[in-house]
Amino acid sequence: MANLGSFSVVKRTIAQAGEDPAAEPKYDSFTFEGEEIRVINGIPSGLPLMEFADAMAAADDDSLNMEALGAMYAMLQSCILPADWGRFRKAANRAGAGFDDLLPITQQVWAAVVGRFSQGPSDSQDGPSTTSTSSKASSPEPTGQHSPFKVDLPGQQPSAPDLRLLTPANEWTPPPGRPDLAVPLVSVEDYARGRATA
Repeated sequence: MANLGSFSVVKRTIAQAGEDPAAEPKYDSFTFEGEEIRVINGIPSGLPLMEFADAMAAADDDSLNMEALGAMYAMLQSCILPADWGRFRKAANRAGAGFDDLLPITQQVWAAVVGRFSQGPSDSQDGPSTTSTSSKASSPEPTGQHSPFKVDLPGQQPSAPDLRLLTPANEWTPPPGRPDLAVPLVSVEDYARGRATA
């Protein structure tokens, strides 16, 4: 059998223009139940989103199954600074936060964090890549676009179909008779540019 290559993941952080790299990093944050929760300075793994899409595609209807909820949990966890994750979980449990309380947070935080790659983040690779086949793309030209996601929650409590509101600007249309496949997606090109430059 042939070896298809050796791949690695480039360490990615978001640096602000004019920011001193040696200074204490600044984080975006949100307030939840009186706790300030910081968000990572980088692009999260795409696996939680892929797992969520797979779980939703496997569902018979628009209901959320346990796999989809687990993947949504992983999406949120991948965006919150690890040092703050425990405080977030304690606050959510203490307040009795339900799905309808956590869904808008997940949507907003995921959209904000993943949307950073359209802002031309800097590459801060730690050490040389051991990739034998090039998996890096060149830095994209600034497009002036905002996040490839749009988050537009209605005034009512969100439901499973509201997950469909987290959609890319270049929205994919599912085949006729398969509305279950209309899940949040990022184009391969946008994702590759973001992962390579973030």
